[in-house]
Amino acid sequence: MSRKVRTFVCATVLAALASVYLVVHAGGAIDGAAIRATICFVVIAIMADALQYRLASATVGTIAFIPFLALICLAPSWLATASVAVVILVGALYTRQNGIKASFNVAQYTIAAAVSTWCYLKLGGQSLLVAPC
Repeated sequence: MSRKVRTFVCATVLAALASVYLVVHAGGAIDGAAIRATICFVVIAIMADALQYRLASATVGTIAFIPFLALICLAPSWLATASVAVVILVGALYTRQNGIKASFNVAQYTIAAAVSTWCYLKLGGQSLLVAPC
C-alpha cells in the first residue's frame, strides 16, 4: 500500500473515532428494550452481511445496512454505532480481508452510523421503542 492510502485510512479511522465521540455526548437512552433490540438486530445484520453478492470480480455487496438503519431508529445511541462497527469487523474477519481494507470498511460504516445517529438525535428523534409513530 502506498503512503497516501495509509494516510487516508488513518484519517478515516480518526474521523470514525471523532464521530463516535459526538454520538456518546449526544445522549440517547440505553435501557433493557434497547439492549434486546440491539442484540436482535446485530444477529440479523451478521446474517445479512454473510449473504454477500458479487458486483464485479473484486467487488462485493451486502444488505447489512438495512438492519443497521432499523437499529438506529429503534435504539439511537452509541450502542447502535458500536454494534455497526462490531458487525462489520466480524464480517471483515470472516472474509479474511487484509488489515488496511478492513480498517477502512469498519471506519466508513462507523462514520455513517454515527453521523446518522447524531443527526437523528439532534433533529429530535426518539427511540421508536418508547415513542412509536
